[in-house]
Amino acid sequence: MIGASRYCHPGAALRSVVLAGAVVSPLVATVTGGVEVELTVSPTSGIGPVAIDPPAYFSEQAAAIEMVVSGARSCPQITATLVQETARLEAEIARQQLVDCDRSQLRFDGATQTIAFRFAVPRVKRESRFEWRFAECDPAGGNCRDLIDIPFDTFPPDLLASIRNWASRESLVVKDPVGVLGDFLDQQRVDFTARRSGIARDSQVVSLLVEDGSGIELAQIAPYLDKGGVVVFRKSQNTLPLIKMRRVAGQSLISVELPLITSLASDPRAQKTLLEIFQMLFERADNM
Repeated sequence: MIGASRYCHPGAALRSVVLAGAVVSPLVATVTGGVEVELTVSPTSGIGPVAIDPPAYFSEQAAAIEMVVSGARSCPQITATLVQETARLEAEIARQQLVDCDRSQLRFDGATQTIAFRFAVPRVKRESRFEWRFAECDPAGGNCRDLIDIPFDTFPPDLLASIRNWASRESLVVKDPVGVLGDFLDQQRVDFTARRSGIARDSQVVSLLVEDGSGIELAQIAPYLDKGGVVVFRKSQNTLPLIKMRRVAGQSLISVELPLITSLASDPRAQKTLLEIFQMLFERADNM
């Protein structure tokens, strides 16, 4: 869960609600005139039961933070500053008003209203951390009071390029009764043997097996282990997500128990997890 000590400045209240099985943290700040502004951070990922990481976006994606404004009799003077964070320094990328007083649909009648703070995610070539920093600024004197910080992670749009390149040279086998994983790989232009005939005799083989309602037993996995490493995507029976790896018949067998497949199309952290699973297979093979 997003903690107040890290993401909310002193003086701003923090409260949490549960939505669709993940923790969502509305960050609430009271500004001049008793106006209350609540910013809702969406669940970070579909691959875990609790949102413990900042939101994640793809590079140049259109994004929005939901705002609930209560008690506004005039336009809130809140400045949003976008900062890029690295291990050594911080760099200001952009600055804008949280509410565009001239164009916003916000009414200044004291009613509770929901609007969206929209922004374009910065372009990146590698995984990067950014942070929106919200402050109430005096338009006359320029003095600002810190309110809320909301960090987010940004990923390059083509996270799976290395898997695509590998699959073009070697053999990726996919057994997916539902078709969700196969459709996603098609969209990513990743070649796999369910879409072409045969396996090259000398190629390296990785098999991705998706469990259906009847499950997958080791006897059903064995023919794939004869060819190379295997990843089995199982229906999760655990409270926490789980990835297990072991050696069977001289090959690596990885069992994935988390809702990874259904998140791949929209969640960069899910794609990063899939890439890391491939890396686990190859690192283990290199160390044997």
